Amino acid sequence: MLLGGALGLLAHAWLQEQRAFPFIEASWSKTGLAILVTGAPSALSPWWLPGGRHARAGVSRPHRPWPWAISTEDRWMLLQAVNVSRSFGRDEILRDICLDLAPGESLAITGPSGSGKSTLLSLLGLLLEPTSGEVLFEGKTTRALSDDQQSRLRNRSFGFIFQNPQLIGSLSVLHNVLVPARLARKRGLEAEARRLLTTLGLSHRLQHLPHQLSIGQKRRVAVARALLLEPVVVFADEPTNDLDAERAGQLGELLYQLPGQGRALVLVTHDRGLVGRADHTVDLSGVRA
Repeated sequence: MLLGGALGLLAHAWLQEQRAFPFIEASWSKTGLAILVTGAPSALSPWWLPGGRHARAGVSRPHRPWPWAISTEDRWMLLQAVNVSRSFGRDEILRDICLDLAPGESLAITGPSGSGKSTLLSLLGLLLEPTSGEVLFEGKTTRALSDDQQSRLRNRSFGFIFQNPQLIGSLSVLHNVLVPARLARKRGLEAEARRLLTTLGLSHRLQHLPHQLSIGQKRRVAVARALLLEPVVVFADEPTNDLDAERAGQLGELLYQLPGQGRALVLVTHDRGLVGRADHTVDLSGVRA
């Protein structure tokens, strides 16, 4: 009883001020917030990171803080970039990017063509390695993960909507959506795949092959595929491109339902309507030297 009370007080104090208890780590489970007393400070505690939370390159602060946060500096971080840079040969694309994203928040990445928007999204999604700096997921560095570990993490926790839908030409619409379930060896998701496709207006295209679809229909198939496993972070690269105004609006509504479900959304977009709804924006205009 006393132990339970003590842990309850520690958890309350952590929520009030994380820095008061650097030996407490928290994570999300299906039953809620899990508190772990580690007995020693973590070298990856957010307030000790190089550059801190105040080194921001074009990052605006959120206008809708996560409900339990006393201030935006006390949010529990799901995804972080810490002084991330990326070069291709001698061409430096991104330099010292710092950002953080909590569960239930959205981030819009903007900037002119060639400014590194898709590169930043790929870095955050562990599809590219940073030249320097690091990406953290749930407070832990991803740099030490093997390729197989990164692949498992992406398939379990991330959903991707690419500019190129990247559908498998020999598979039907339905089976393209089920590909992540096959990779994760999860069964019984056909009904959910059908539901997502129906929501996206593709119920009459389930057995069609990709070459029988318009580019807008292919993009909607890719959206259903990205959402099938209920990922905790969804990365979308220009998701409303090639869609008419009505479909673009419907897709925007669907994507912005995700933060309300406790998931995080990262968008690369030129759509000012989508940008205006995001909790954070990263403007890469002028970031490159």
